[in-house]
Amino acid sequence: MRHANSKRLTNAESAWIAKLARAIRSSKPDASASKQTLAKLRFAVKDNIDVKNIPTTAACPDFRYTPKRNALVVQNLIDAGATLVGKTNLDQFACGLNGTRSPYGIVPNSFNSEFVSGGSSSGSAYVVATGQVDFALGTDTAGSGRVPAGLNNIVGLKPTRGLISAKGVVPAARSVDTVSIFARDVATAWRVLRASISFDPSDPYSRSIRIKPSTFPSALRVGIPDRCEWYGDTISEQHFEQAKGRITALGGQLEPIPYKPLLQAASLLYESALVAERLEVTEPMLDESPDSFDQAVHKVLIAAKSYSAADAFRSLNQVRHLKLEADSMWSNIDVLMVPTAPRHYRITESSIYSRVVNLQRLPPLCTCRHGSAQARAHSSATGHRGMHCYRNLGDASELLWLICLTNPITPGCWSDKHARQRVDSRISLRITGHRRFKRHHRLWRLEGLPRA
Repeated sequence: MRHANSKRLTNAESAWIAKLARAIRSSKPDASASKQTLAKLRFAVKDNIDVKNIPTTAACPDFRYTPKRNALVVQNLIDAGATLVGKTNLDQFACGLNGTRSPYGIVPNSFNSEFVSGGSSSGSAYVVATGQVDFALGTDTAGSGRVPAGLNNIVGLKPTRGLISAKGVVPAARSVDTVSIFARDVATAWRVLRASISFDPSDPYSRSIRIKPSTFPSALRVGIPDRCEWYGDTISEQHFEQAKGRITALGGQLEPIPYKPLLQAASLLYESALVAERLEVTEPMLDESPDSFDQAVHKVLIAAKSYSAADAFRSLNQVRHLKLEADSMWSNIDVLMVPTAPRHYRITESSIYSRVVNLQRLPPLCTCRHGSAQARAHSSATGHRGMHCYRNLGDASELLWLICLTNPITPGCWSDKHARQRVDSRISLRITGHRRFKRHHRLWRLEGLPRA
């Protein structure tokens, strides 16, 4: 059987599936300046997100269709003044974490082309990291909005599920899919998130959520895994230790948490009947045109067909039991800090930490601060690349604390040819608590519907 990945190239242009000859801007000339919150910002979208009259492929040419309207999130961003310049490459059907599973080519790492960019939102991360756009949209089902951010030294934000409408997005696993945001600093990611939010009655997972400022606790309690696996990458291990040291230097308290329930939940995304949800879109083509698929993606989907309905309910019940175990940790911590990816693989080779949050309904933020000009993407929450996970509004509590444990502007991550724009990071918030945290952190509280 010949699969779609029989030939593929690795180069910078592989980050794009479609560059628009004419950029798309707002058609509302009378829009007030107060509503144009993203004016002068350029963006791209992952090619599983609809743009009117531009083909959507999900990195599968035989799946290609041309939508008649923009995805709601795309329209919201255009209405906010942002300019859309193109659609980016991805692991086919958003199935993968390395950025190599696309007939449109392998997306290289922005620092060293011998290393993976991370996936599945590989192209979106690359064009942000190289300064071609100010921000980009991806999707996140098992880490696709954070792993590429970490490996390319940018910010990746996975919002609470339902905060951004998924209407006009090709689903990977609809019940855990989330539109994600890539930016070069936390402030821009936050501005994009604010512009993206809207309740959508046509999206069954959409929720109405209000954002309000809140305060820090007197001492921030940061949960860390009681045991981390680094797969031989001692450099990443050292940087995670440095990140923990930075937390304590800022007045935070490190609280080891049992990580086993989260790891077990992570494994269910691909190693249980839950993977069958990925057949929602792909099953007809899988039966009729198996050669259309990337070989690795085809293998995942074929395995998904082996599960029964009873298997699916067993897996769902297992998730609920694991969630009860995991929920207990939140009585002792305010935020969970884990590596984004414990090791950075070469393209010729190819993480478990990014998956732990999706089935737990936790909205994480992958942040970076001090970039290295090397491809070794050391994954940690502060000082280098990393991820924070937070209790989800709908499933675990009435509050979501979104805490940015970095300066709002990411310094020193690009060469001169990748000029970056310092955006306005002034956000009106009431910050109290430990005096050292006041200078470095921002905190938001989200209020909305009762738990799902």
